[in-house]
Amino acid sequence: MNLWTLVLAAVTYHGTVLVYSLADPGRPARTATVRGLLTRALYPDGSSQPEPPLCASCGGPASYAVAFTPDGHTLTVVVDREEMNANSGRDTIFDWHVTSSGTLGGATAAGRDVADSQPFITPGDRAVLGSPSDSHAWHAWALP
Repeated sequence: MNLWTLVLAAVTYHGTVLVYSLADPGRPARTATVRGLLTRALYPDGSSQPEPPLCASCGGPASYAVAFTPDGHTLTVVVDREEMNANSGRDTIFDWHVTSSGTLGGATAAGRDVADSQPFITPGDRAVLGSPSDSHAWHAWALP
């Protein structure tokens, strides 16, 4: 018997992670909410500085990629944050342990300085694809 519940995860425009249990597909139940992802991506050391204003050419506060590991035990969210200079940025990778009921354990975070945008987590092999906004090339890198 499988004790794991089918779960769905999403990230809002402003960086709130929402996790839903689909044990009853007709009535999804929220099992976890994590707020403040953008601030945590900008200030991983815990300092609570105000977010800087966004540049006029930036498409929004961030781009996100969301995926579960193939076994469903870890939720990964990649936050790609464009800084004031369109040629600089930083990806922050958050991982949460997912319980059998769909709740989340504590997060681990790692960062990578990149100039990519619109990250995508490939299924199975746990790699992130991204492309600089002024290029047609794609870069791939393994998740930590």
